Amino acid sequence: MFIKSLYSIHEDVKSIGFSRLKLFVQQEGHARPALRLKFDDFALGRWVAHRRAEHQKGILSVERIKVLEALHESWTWDAIK
Repeated sequence: MFIKSLYSIHEDVKSIGFSRLKLFVQQEGHARPALRLKFDDFALGRWVAHRRAEHQKGILSVERIKVLEALHESWTWDAIK
């Protein structure tokens, strides 16, 4: 039960991250928040960095990859670009 609870919390944070990133894109016009950016009291820059790291490791789901890539033309898997 405890492990399931941790999984649920992790999924909730991912959902919050996607919604915050979407709002950020609507307000700022791009999908590249700075690493240390907090947006609406959420560590959005770190959240994006973690999704990029998961993608690089090959552990980010195809569904999440598609959602991020469809979010905005400025989305990139490389933070340097």
